[in-house]
Amino acid sequence: MNIYTKRPEGFDPKLMIVSTYCQWEESVLLLKRAPHDTHGLTWCLPGGEHEVGETEVEAALRELHEETGIILPSHHLSKLGDLYFCFPETHYAMAIYHVDFREAPEVTVDLREHTKGEWFKHGEFGEIDLIRGGAPVLEFCKLKMMERDNG
Repeated sequence: MNIYTKRPEGFDPKLMIVSTYCQWEESVLLLKRAPHDTHGLTWCLPGGEHEVGETEVEAALRELHEETGIILPSHHLSKLGDLYFCFPETHYAMAIYHVDFREAPEVTVDLREHTKGEWFKHGEFGEIDLIRGGAPVLEFCKLKMMERDNG
């Protein structure tokens, strides 16, 4: 598996994914995938497939609402960046957005896709089973947030 921050030459993604890096205080919201789902029982950011006819922001807002019950106006999201995943069996692109909550929102997961949602601090990621590629995604998000904070 290779993950790139710039689109590799000849990159032909099978999927376009949008994810949202949700922060509250020093924690990040992760969802535990349902056992029957692809990569079941692993933790991931809220997100999913970018559907035809949607903007990236529309897709991020839709996925966040579908997976967590959280409804946000579009101006609350900001783009962190794009990642390009090259697995032996497939390629996909991921657009990552960010929202910073002042108060912990109520999270109601869609039990068809996930079993629960929890807030984790970055130091706790090593203690949970992340989805394949999840650790570098979370590190990318952390670095992008540090760049923003340092300005």
